[in-house]
Amino acid sequence: MGLPHFWHMHACGRCRIPSIRRSYWLVKLQRNRHRDQLTRRKLRALGYDILTIWECQTRDPVKLTQRFARFLNFPPTP
Repeated sequence: MGLPHFWHMHACGRCRIPSIRRSYWLVKLQRNRHRDQLTRRKLRALGYDILTIWECQTRDPVKLTQRFARFLNFPPTP
């Protein structure tokens, strides 16, 4: 299964901030989160639609397929 990923700060319950150099990581991760928010805003301003898929959301292929379909405005499957 691997180690929980922490750098994206996704609130899925698997996010763990490293205990070593915690203050460094908190600042870095907040900076990353802010950068990503700005990037999404800029892309939306250019007319792009944004879909973020977190690693934890790839574990269920049915839900993932449904999410892609909704985002791409595909008709629901029976």
